[in-house]
Amino acid sequence: MCQSNRDKWLSCAAVVLCLWGATAAAFGAGGGPLDRWTLVDYSPGSSPATGRGVAIRAGIGPDNLAHFYASTNAMVTNTQGWTAVLSNTAGEASYTSSSFFVSGRDHAFGVSVSEDGYQWKNCGVQPYFIDQITRVRGGFLGRGVPYPAAPYQELLYQSSDGCQWQPSALPYVTYSGLKLTAFGNGVLMGTIFDGLKGSTDIYLSDDFATWTISTNALPDNYGFAFVHGEFLAIQPEWQAGRWYGVLRRSRDGHRWSDKVRFGPTPGDSNPWAVLYANRTYLAFGGRYVYSSNDAISWTTHDTALSFHFSAYAFGGFWAGRFLLVPLVGGTTLFFVLSDVVPPAVDQVRLLPDLCRRLPDGGMLLTVEAPYGRAVTVEASGDLAVWSPIATDSCDTGEFEVYDERAKTLDHRFYRAWQAGP
Repeated sequence: MCQSNRDKWLSCAAVVLCLWGATAAAFGAGGGPLDRWTLVDYSPGSSPATGRGVAIRAGIGPDNLAHFYASTNAMVTNTQGWTAVLSNTAGEASYTSSSFFVSGRDHAFGVSVSEDGYQWKNCGVQPYFIDQITRVRGGFLGRGVPYPAAPYQELLYQSSDGCQWQPSALPYVTYSGLKLTAFGNGVLMGTIFDGLKGSTDIYLSDDFATWTISTNALPDNYGFAFVHGEFLAIQPEWQAGRWYGVLRRSRDGHRWSDKVRFGPTPGDSNPWAVLYANRTYLAFGGRYVYSSNDAISWTTHDTALSFHFSAYAFGGFWAGRFLLVPLVGGTTLFFVLSDVVPPAVDQVRLLPDLCRRLPDGGMLLTVEAPYGRAVTVEASGDLAVWSPIATDSCDTGEFEVYDERAKTLDHRFYRAWQAGP
């Protein structure tokens, strides 16, 4: 049995893995945490970025200027309880690989990086606005718009530290509207919806220098995510006079499973997005949301939202609560939060089914632990001397670690431990 201490470890030799030891309005009544949701009015602003128990969002302050705000309290309204952390700027906030990023739309602002959401490092003037920042092996990748901007001049930029950026060897697909969709299992996925063909083209890269176009373009327009060791594609489907949710799964982005259909879905609550946290899949798209432990059998939950909204601008997991942000008339006005969900696990463990050697020789590890407390992963060649290779804030209860040094080693041992509350 795996323990949350340093005495249990994972042995990785060649391609064989052996586990040794191992002011708000509340809606809904009764049921579990996903049957009780709270609507929080936080005034017009941007969609948030969440991590380390903190949310970052842009908004207009009392001075009528744009600022970025941070908060650790999910239930505060408007600007009460929010701290201005970056002033007089607008842009995009994101969170990936235990770091916050803010990309200013003013070219002179550049990119700012923070580990805790409150103390920020401004990376200086850069001649491009970077968005869609995504974690990849060895650092980060983002879409950059050069300044001064010219039509269809987007490029992909890379960074080892999230602060200093340079053009990537991986080309941007010009005129395409390419979206950096997800990264997992050592593979970066980009997607392009082709309205003329009525299908979604999938671009994949495992070397970050070239794209491979999947021969299995998915019909219609899907929402994508990488969760729990696989890529997911989700969309609503009309059949026999009813709407259903449809899910497809893939480990590599090339070969996709047959449809898994769930529903029927009530009213206009058609699922367009899916996330995974605390051993729970959550599909969402309207008033009703859908949860599952295995992405096969689904349970319907009513958020009891009574107003009309066109879509969700954001979905995430913040300090033990699932967080959704409805898009109302093109503006984000509210947080919709579930009750606090208890941690689904009580110990740290490396998941052997989701640990493997990648084509480049590096080792990919997947770690599961109670959410919200940092986890350190260590490696050893002899079980006597251990060295840390990664620390993650474990915001959702699961994360990946890439060990590049394993490329030159025949075997390697791993263990993970979590600090106390």
